[in-house]
Amino acid sequence: MSPMTVATATSTAASTTASTTAPSRSPTRWLGAGAAVAGRGHERTATPCQDAVAIVDGGAVVAAVLADGAGSAPLSHHGARAVVDAVGAWLVRRFASPTATDDLDAVADDVLALARDALVERAVVHDARPEELTCTLLFVVVSGARWLAGQVGDGVIACRDGDTLRAVFPPVRGPFLNTTVFVTSAHARAAMQMTCGVCGDDAGFALLSDGSAESLHRRGDDRVAPAVGRLVGWLDAHAPDAVAVALSTNLTGVVRERTHDDCAIAVLRRCHVPDAATLPRDGSDGTVNARVAALVDRRHRRDVLRRLRALSLPGLDSLPVDRLAGLLGCSPRKARRERAWVRAMRRPSATPATPETAPPHFEPGAERLP
Repeated sequence: MSPMTVATATSTAASTTASTTAPSRSPTRWLGAGAAVAGRGHERTATPCQDAVAIVDGGAVVAAVLADGAGSAPLSHHGARAVVDAVGAWLVRRFASPTATDDLDAVADDVLALARDALVERAVVHDARPEELTCTLLFVVVSGARWLAGQVGDGVIACRDGDTLRAVFPPVRGPFLNTTVFVTSAHARAAMQMTCGVCGDDAGFALLSDGSAESLHRRGDDRVAPAVGRLVGWLDAHAPDAVAVALSTNLTGVVRERTHDDCAIAVLRRCHVPDAATLPRDGSDGTVNARVAALVDRRHRRDVLRRLRALSLPGLDSLPVDRLAGLLGCSPRKARRERAWVRAMRRPSATPATPETAPPHFEPGAERLP
């Protein structure tokens, strides 16, 4: 089991560590899935689900974002949706650079500003104030061994590495029961938690809204339920679309039975890309296993096989394009595209910088929820 190491630089950071992780021996690809369902309380009053989840798949970079709309904000379901979409797309673009985590304070500033801008833009559409759409925010963005996580308000981000399962951040405790911080709170930036690190090949993450955490996280001793690790592991055997459906089913039938709150979960898993010789086949129509197709961003069996073949070619970078096209059985244009994809998958991960000292711990204030 490869160790997951963390380098932290945040307004609410604890101690920081850093180390290097050996590169993967076989190609890996991150997959993600998520779901959100209305809680029993909202279902009885026909109130829309105020939790929102986004999985933004950029190939070499994948982001999972979750927002929990404030119960006191009547349009927070619109705000949560706007925030996860905007932040997810931005994170994938930003994290494509290996130096994206060199300045975590700058990243935190940008994420919070982006979330607030998204609320302002959506508020204009609904002729409302941004505070009427406000929400919490959790996110994880990954690329190879690199990862970055952030949180404003309640909820839990858990990381799985082999048999180890733990919460990334300590619980955010306000002075009152059922209190939290929102992205529009005056002290949101001071209360924002950010961390980054490198992980091993057997890594995964789960993001839980406050409603889901009531069933899957024990606040007293900050323990994450083993079931969370199993949810992450579903991506080892199933396609993201199938996992999203299974998450929704379990949220509805199991998780929300212990809460009246809305429930949302997002999972990310670092999966190994199979060898072309072991490629499972679903039928005679040329389709392939949906999970494998998702791993290589291709749908038809011929295209999947070509991409897997490109991954296994020694000296791919030095091959003339005509020679590469001949080996892959495709046009030079497609050969260039396959080479670019493989290069992105093999891009080395930079070890995040570690601050010399951790900033002081800040115990954020809170806003009362109804």
